[in-house]
Amino acid sequence: MSKSDTLNRSTQGTFIPKYGKAMKTIGVRVPTDVAEKLELLPNKTEYLRQLLIEASQKVGTELN
Repeated sequence: MSKSDTLNRSTQGTFIPKYGKAMKTIGVRVPTDVAEKLELLPNKTEYLRQLLIEASQKVGTELN
């Protein structure tokens, strides 16, 4: 999601989650050279979110 995107609000005025469910923040540490490359991405947060979602889906299918 770019900075110009806006989230929809519910009738109570709260934000509706982009992916239709509650989100949780996780943190990871990466080598400095990797972090420097990621910082150059214009949509770093959304890019990383998509990578994590795809990876978790792949891991989920491997565990079943």
